[in-house]
Amino acid sequence: DFLYFAQEKQRTYPWDRQKRSGIVLFCLSTVLIVPLLIQMARGFARKPDRAWLYHIPVCWITLWMYGWATLGKAVGIKQAPVKRDAWQKE
Repeated sequence: DFLYFAQEKQRTYPWDRQKRSGIVLFCLSTVLIVPLLIQMARGFARKPDRAWLYHIPVCWITLWMYGWATLGKAVGIKQAPVKRDAWQKE
């Protein structure tokens, strides 16, 4: 959705002005896994919670989803928002 609405000029947050180094660091940390394990251990030490077990899978899913969307945009696949008509039950 972000890429579609950014293309349609309906996003107001200036994402383009953000440092790309943070994105590169996230990608490297996710691919290398060891930095994620360190983050997970530190987080668990600060706040012992089973939710830290989801840290690595969530980072991988995030990288996968944004990576595919970005590659799709780069090769010219038309962007469209996700249909949310059936998300709420009445």
